[in-house]
Amino acid sequence: MISLKSKDVVRAYIQRSQLVHPYINAVTDARYVDALQDAIAVDRFLESGEKTEGQIAEDTPLLGVPFTCKEELGIKGLRQTIGLVKAKDHVAEQDSDAGALYRKAGAIPVTVTNVPEICMWWDSTNNIYGKTKNPYDNARTPGGSSGGEGSLITSAGAVIGIGTDFGGSIRMPSAFCGIYGHKPSRGILKSFSFIRTTHG
Repeated sequence: MISLKSKDVVRAYIQRSQLVHPYINAVTDARYVDALQDAIAVDRFLESGEKTEGQIAEDTPLLGVPFTCKEELGIKGLRQTIGLVKAKDHVAEQDSDAGALYRKAGAIPVTVTNVPEICMWWDSTNNIYGKTKNPYDNARTPGGSSGGEGSLITSAGAVIGIGTDFGGSIRMPSAFCGIYGHKPSRGILKSFSFIRTTHG
């Protein structure tokens, strides 16, 4: 029987993310050390036998799985700028609703990814982090506004990621990068973001 540790999975995706970043420019901030510590805690919990496999599957179906998040949404402690120079030093004070649900399900946030300014364009470029590139052809766009997610997932730098989609912002990067993207039905999740709380 092969024993797969969360620590090993998280480390592998961190290394892959770091390897591909110079080519695609998708990651805007990361919690690599904290993600590894979270994974080690998951491994210790699993070894403790506190819960049965059935209980774990029901309570935390994504336990130990690394994920990434579009930086507009926010992961506590990571930068959340929506691509605006004015907000370049803003750090998320809490997880987005989607990010919090992923954590509740046991998943481990690793990075946040690039977006266009105020998430209004279909090319993920801004004056803080620059241009995110399509991993299949660096001369082409990965789309937007969840282009950082699309590019990183396509490059095998992430298992799964969170984006937003009002006018194609998940669907276009998925199509441009050749991956699957799902837009949930309206009302499933709250659409809270930094955009709605920024004045000026």
